[in-house]
Amino acid sequence: MTWTRLALIALALPLLVGGCATMGNNGQLNGGPDEMKIIRIKGHPARPEGDPVWNYRIVPGDVLSLEGGKNVELSKESIRVDEQGFINLLYIGKIEAAGKTKTQLEQDINDAYKEAQKIGQPQVTVTVLTLFYYVDGQVHLPGKRQYLREITIYRAIVDAGSFTEFAAPSRVVLLRQGPEALYAYTINVSRIMRGQDPDDVVILPNDVVRVPKTVF
Repeated sequence: MTWTRLALIALALPLLVGGCATMGNNGQLNGGPDEMKIIRIKGHPARPEGDPVWNYRIVPGDVLSLEGGKNVELSKESIRVDEQGFINLLYIGKIEAAGKTKTQLEQDINDAYKEAQKIGQPQVTVTVLTLFYYVDGQVHLPGKRQYLREITIYRAIVDAGSFTEFAAPSRVVLLRQGPEALYAYTINVSRIMRGQDPDDVVILPNDVVRVPKTVF
């Protein structure tokens, strides 16, 4: 599920009642039994183990950049992972990328060049260009942002221009895709700002942060 679709779901969150609802393939809420559920949770999600960028597993459609180091001919500003999960590289042809972390793919690429005896000491590094998160609602600079490093929810809001005067920081929603459901965490960012809760809510690639409008 793409971040754009998650963002559309985030806009629909105020319409949800009870513990969960479902979203159909057309992006509309409905009650079909086979669609992914949206489950609302009050409280913080578990902190991820390790850096989300390094732990991210590449999927078909991701766009990568390759830095060849001393071997500049191996560098590519962008290369898309095809539908079968492969990328096509100079000298060695297709290599599987899907399902691997950036570190695993780097190792496989460099090993392939060594085995092909085309490059003496390959030092290719990989960057995933299609890691994003989204901050929406009552912030001054809403929109999509590239996920470059681990970032907390409050830091993400600050980077999005911080809260507007109409924001409700005690009812911020973090929308995250799970294996069988979409989880909507309600987080009291006001407590984080006052130092009453630790700033330890780490957002992940493809997360949507929704800042609602206050109720007067």
